[in-house]
Amino acid sequence: MLTALDWSLVFVGGAIGAAARYGTLRLATRLDHRASLGLFALNSLGCLLAGVFAVAFAQAGLLGLSPESTQTALIGGLLGGYTTFSAVALECATAAVGPMRRRVLIEAALSTILAAPLARLGMAIGSSIAGALA
Repeated sequence: MLTALDWSLVFVGGAIGAAARYGTLRLATRLDHRASLGLFALNSLGCLLAGVFAVAFAQAGLLGLSPESTQTALIGGLLGGYTTFSAVALECATAAVGPMRRRVLIEAALSTILAAPLARLGMAIGSSIAGALA
């Protein structure tokens, strides 16, 4: 169960992660004019850090926090604000070694394959709603 401290850690970490995401994407588009490259770099770094944080702080916390609170702050908060893709990747990496390996890998592939088409469908639905409201 999340405590008030955990909620605070998620809130503060999420704010920092969101600001870091915004800065990373702004810098990437300024350097290359392609947001997709920045997004790729952001998601890749987020996945790497999720793996590091999950293992590095599994036994020992940070700054006097318990391991659980440290992971809540770093993974749920900081990386949750930075990229949700890292959470998906970490869940898949963790579950892919168990008995549900095949199902997890299929779901991960489908999530990746369907993400852009579903976002495009959402955009079309949003456009229809905006047109009806105008």
